[in-house]
Amino acid sequence: MRSSKNSMGKVLALAMTIVILLPALSFANSELEDLERLIRIVNEAQSTPEKVTKFEERLIDYFGYAVSEESIKGAVKAYKPGEALVVVVLMKNSGKTEAEITELKKAGMDWDKIAERLNVPLKKVIRDIKGFRAAGC
Repeated sequence: MRSSKNSMGKVLALAMTIVILLPALSFANSELEDLERLIRIVNEAQSTPEKVTKFEERLIDYFGYAVSEESIKGAVKAYKPGEALVVVVLMKNSGKTEAEITELKKAGMDWDKIAERLNVPLKKVIRDIKGFRAAGC
């Protein structure tokens, strides 16, 4: 009798854990999807060399107080514009260099895992990108 109560309690605890964690997992996936959508939008908008040059200038103007001009130029040179924006935001919020972030990317990590490794909430990365875009950049 006691064994069946114990088993029932374990099943109930497992069910409650799944109910609690499932929405959190899908929310994390939706944040990554939101970030990937923003990256695509920025890449499409910055499709010519002239636009990329202007984009780099706007990045320097907007984030230059927190990230060096050389680091921003390095990110723009190494990545497509949308990804460069993510790298700059990660540099700003983590204090890490473009080279350190690139090393994580080359190791096969997605942006959500890189942000997690750098202790930068993905929600903060998305918010900063949206703020940059809302400022007309």
